[in-house]
Amino acid sequence: MGCGFAVAPLVGYAHAMAHSETLCRGQYLALVTTGGYEHAVRIKGTGVVCLVPITDTGELVLVEQFRAPVGNSVIEIPAGLVGDEAGFSGESFEDAARRDLLEETGYEAGCLDYLGEWPTTAGMTSEKVRVYRASALRRQGPGGGSADEDIRVHVVPLGELRPWLAEKERQGYYIDPKVFACMFFVKEFFAADRGPSQ
Repeated sequence: MGCGFAVAPLVGYAHAMAHSETLCRGQYLALVTTGGYEHAVRIKGTGVVCLVPITDTGELVLVEQFRAPVGNSVIEIPAGLVGDEAGFSGESFEDAARRDLLEETGYEAGCLDYLGEWPTTAGMTSEKVRVYRASALRRQGPGGGSADEDIRVHVVPLGELRPWLAEKERQGYYIDPKVFACMFFVKEFFAADRGPSQ
């Protein structure tokens, strides 16, 4: 199992602003037009990180929080903005990934592996997420997010993940599609390590 970083270049944020006309600007987002195509651009932070945290005992660490745009609680993988808060300007993507994992879940990652960088909703925003697999986890606190967040942590055994997600859907929760995408990397992780599989 690797524990290194293979960093791809960040493309999109500065490019979008340099080649676009701003139609409306809020505190966190701007609505811009690029070649007549309207889309949203983040104006705080330098990027977004997401994590696929896997415990040594074969569990996936997920978070649950209310998301105002959809008016519902959503099951997600841990994620956060890079360099968006005072005191964290200029932080690296890896540092942001470690910080957000600890803030949201209470886990500290002994190992981070870069998985890729992908657009979230390419037809609506320039935003891309840089995804890391977090392993060799150590529980350092309860998590729950920053002072303005209300995050619940779920540690789900991999063998129970699909029925657990199905039950959450039946209960009315939304499941972020990135959760399903990360299941591929979970299987790949254990296949390479000859560990448990789902």
